[in-house]
Amino acid sequence: MGIAAGAMPYPFDYANMKKGDVITVEEIERLSKTKRGTPKYAFAVLGYQNQIENTMANLDKPVSTRQVRYSIEIMTDPQATKYMELSALAHERGMFRALRGLGKVNVGNLTTDEVQAHQDRIIYISRMAQGARNGRREGINLITHKRTTPLPIPPPPDGEEEPLTEENPDEKPATD
Repeated sequence: MGIAAGAMPYPFDYANMKKGDVITVEEIERLSKTKRGTPKYAFAVLGYQNQIENTMANLDKPVSTRQVRYSIEIMTDPQATKYMELSALAHERGMFRALRGLGKVNVGNLTTDEVQAHQDRIIYISRMAQGARNGRREGINLITHKRTTPLPIPPPPDGEEEPLTEENPDEKPATD
């Protein structure tokens, strides 16, 4: 199912969209029929960001987007590599999202120093993400094995005295 000749894909013109473009607040308000600052507007922006990233990836032109003052910015490659690093440092889940975003960066648009810094960021964030995943897994294992009830006091072996009670450790239990 393709787009008819001369027809504009809804709601954006993906064929002419490029890195560095900004979708303005006015355009988002017109498309979403909501005002900025409302929850409906925020959800519309998130939906448009997701739609742009998915559609551009399907067109073999992957991009990363971000919200800037209620507008959507399609980041250039140098912007994306720096932004994704900061995103990863802000949240654990952001690390995995940032790794996907760093994979969308076209290193052909970067200088040799920026390419090296980009590769270093990928390695650094990958190690942090793996460490977070392993730590979370170990933490869950520790939590699931944590004892919530006290250990029972075992009966003494045959021929030995009864153990001291927990209420008064100096007093032996009463015998009948």
